[in-house]
Amino acid sequence: MRGSHLLLSKACKNSARARQCEDKVKFQPILPLQLKNKVSGKSDTDKEKGCLYEISVVIACLSKHNYENKFCEKEVKEFNNCFTTHMAKVRALKKNRDKGVLTPNAKSLNHREINMLFRRFPLQ
Repeated sequence: MRGSHLLLSKACKNSARARQCEDKVKFQPILPLQLKNKVSGKSDTDKEKGCLYEISVVIACLSKHNYENKFCEKEVKEFNNCFTTHMAKVRALKKNRDKGVLTPNAKSLNHREINMLFRRFPLQ
């Protein structure tokens, strides 16, 4: 926009385009600036999709051989092995979660584990 540099350079006091002075705008907190002692579980979804690579290999093999199972037995067996190990991991995590045990060496914690830590070590 032509002429905008003229509007901003004059720093008109009543203009809405002028920069606001930090001294004039004062922060007034409505609520106390403090974190809560709990975390919501709204975005706590499983980010790891179990055996996604294996199922894609099976589907690619089936489509290559016109969906006949006899040519893709090795891939199906690998997928079944992956699925059983994945379900065993899920069962173990659920069992630990129901006991209230924190997962050791976990890279990320779910909302239940974070809330458990907040109950043990509350914020002040």
